[in-house]
Amino acid sequence: MRQRYLFLMTILLTAVLNGPGCGSKGTLNFEIVATDEGASPFVGVTTITIRAGEKEKSATISNPDDPIDLSVDLAPGTQTTLELEGTDDSGKVLCSGSSPTFNAVDYSQALRIWVSKLGASSQHPAHLTKPAMSLAIATYGTTNWSTFEEQPLYTFWMDGCTAAGLPLDEVGYFDPYLQEVADIPNLADDTAWTDSSRAVQPRCSSSAMSIADGNLLLFGGTNADGNPTDELDLLLPKDNGYQYWPIALQCDDGIDNDGDGTTDLDDDDCTGARDASEGPNADWSVSGAKAVALGPYASLWDGSSNQVVNSFLVIGGWSATGRSPMALHLVAERGANGTNWNFTVLDVGLLSARAGHVAISSTKLTDSIELHSVLVFGGTSDATDQVPAESFQFDLDESAPSLDWTWKHEPITEDDQGTLPNLTASAGTHLPGAAILVAGGRDSALTPTANGWIFDPTKNQLTKIPDLLGDARSGHTMTLVGNLIVVAGGTLADGSLAPDAVILRYDSASTPPVSVVAQVPMVTPRSGHAAFVTATGQIAVAGGTDKDGNLLDSIEVFNLNEKAYQ
Repeated sequence: MRQRYLFLMTILLTAVLNGPGCGSKGTLNFEIVATDEGASPFVGVTTITIRAGEKEKSATISNPDDPIDLSVDLAPGTQTTLELEGTDDSGKVLCSGSSPTFNAVDYSQALRIWVSKLGASSQHPAHLTKPAMSLAIATYGTTNWSTFEEQPLYTFWMDGCTAAGLPLDEVGYFDPYLQEVADIPNLADDTAWTDSSRAVQPRCSSSAMSIADGNLLLFGGTNADGNPTDELDLLLPKDNGYQYWPIALQCDDGIDNDGDGTTDLDDDDCTGARDASEGPNADWSVSGAKAVALGPYASLWDGSSNQVVNSFLVIGGWSATGRSPMALHLVAERGANGTNWNFTVLDVGLLSARAGHVAISSTKLTDSIELHSVLVFGGTSDATDQVPAESFQFDLDESAPSLDWTWKHEPITEDDQGTLPNLTASAGTHLPGAAILVAGGRDSALTPTANGWIFDPTKNQLTKIPDLLGDARSGHTMTLVGNLIVVAGGTLADGSLAPDAVILRYDSASTPPVSVVAQVPMVTPRSGHAAFVTATGQIAVAGGTDKDGNLLDSIEVFNLNEKAYQ
């Protein structure tokens, strides 16, 4: 039986709550958690420091197993993040850990902090509920509507795949406070909420999207028969858990297709759309589509309905007839009562049918409105050609009497370095500001590349960064925290799995603006995995397959901090 946690030491942080009218004391107990392999991040550490806001306390230790007792005073209701650092005799930071944002209260609560060496990769003690690859991941958080900044809370895994590409009944979430993974039952439970039109089915290679108040959407993917599906499911919080609600898609292209003088939802006016009067159509069925979130928005200008609006693009993927030429604009609107959701879809189209491509969005906040750019790169139907990428420029008209979106959609070529290669299995991420980075991937001969490209949405221009990754790779992930990017996993040119993760740094003032600063050995080389940013600011990779093709349930974490690379 696997040992889930190794507690190197237990630290007691006493939050003294002597605010007005409150004479009680609350104790926040938190434990430091290392890897289940027992690797100590405290080797060489002589001083432990904890910080809660502006308050700070330190203590010395003589060996990693020393117990330590630190306390800071926190006023009732204080919202803060608990940070921990371990330094050596010279003051160099060797390890660190942090907590999600929490509120100081007048009763005891528990918190676990996972601490690791800076710049290192470590196996997290939490594991997926089932081994899986191609997980659909969505991170739910709370949003500050004045700044549009989001505080992530829970990361949800949905509908992973077996090594054979069949769906797993795998739904779970990562709890950052307890550093544990819990499963969500009732995926295929007939008692789950339903619109009575169909039962919820597991799927693989689907798109997971976080909307509001813990509600999550799951769209597309491949069903148990290996066929792409057009199903859209809403995952609802209910009775201290979650249940599924199948949703019938609605759409309106604004054209009176049946000649009755209206463009109502019974008009069958979107090819392959589904509403209450329509049946499934394979034209909407996609597997491996790329979804980018373009929201959520609080429609504050619509005070009468006080709607919450979430907008997404679901781009390309595999349909029953091959690569999909569609980019579906999916809008989820919730009314003021907090329970009625309305889902509409509009096909805005792609310039080229694509699958195995990259779709990345960047956001720029202008006058409290999020302006979005989406880069779509590689994966076209003719794998022998060099083809342009394409971009969506997305805008929200706040002055319109109802919610209104406008699009600017056009092809992109490299600035002055020739045409773009048509790659699949690349990876990308948004960068601080509005830029987007894409790197790696393989061509039609399955030959990987080490090149990268920076996309400037203000100029609608891609600029090549030759040999950015050092070693050519494909099937990797690319994840951003601060100005640092982890390129993890994937397959090298000789067919082996990449043993190291590449750490990149973004500096807009440098030429090129992205460069390698470190290579970190992975605990378990893998491909087909998923990557996400935890609520404590670390980058985690989950699942995938190992060098022998075995499914993995392990979660590997990179503890990034600029201090590790100075």
